Amino acid sequence: AELVSRGYGGYSQPERYRYINWGYMHVARLTRWAWEETYGTASVPAPEYLINLPKTFKSLDYVVVTTADKEKRVEPISLDEYTDDWLPKNLTLSVNRGDVSQYVIFRNQIVLLPPPDQTHAITVYYHRQPVPLVVAGDRPITPPHMDEAVMQGAIMKCAQRASDQSRYQLASSALDEIL
Repeated sequence: AELVSRGYGGYSQPERYRYINWGYMHVARLTRWAWEETYGTASVPAPEYLINLPKTFKSLDYVVVTTADKEKRVEPISLDEYTDDWLPKNLTLSVNRGDVSQYVIFRNQIVLLPPPDQTHAITVYYHRQPVPLVVAGDRPITPPHMDEAVMQGAIMKCAQRASDQSRYQLASSALDEIL
């Protein structure tokens, strides 16, 4: 609706989504700031040991495990170490559970090792990346105060496609002012 109200109603809805995504990616590349850093906390009951990574996941900084009596940072292990030492084991058996001290990223999940023998609060500190906005409810990872910058980026892309140099320059100047 925003692009339509700004004079770009001639494009189809899928085209407008594409231009908004291009504007979003453009702004996200220009403004690599602290909003890329985030964290998530989950309660992981025994014998669960897998945490799904969000679609915006880019890189892991560290993992903190909290129990009733302590909090500690756990150490990463290599994929080779995981596939050699842990993958062959049945990690649901109580003999293979214990105090979580390690983790590995495997198949877009964090694998806690050994699997917890009690409920743990797991806090994952990570960097996220922008991913395309696909449906109406999707939100950019950029903070709300950057929404106008994203819109100016989308207008730049629309004007570029329409070969409207004047509107492109206006949107580019507006984006520069915001940033």
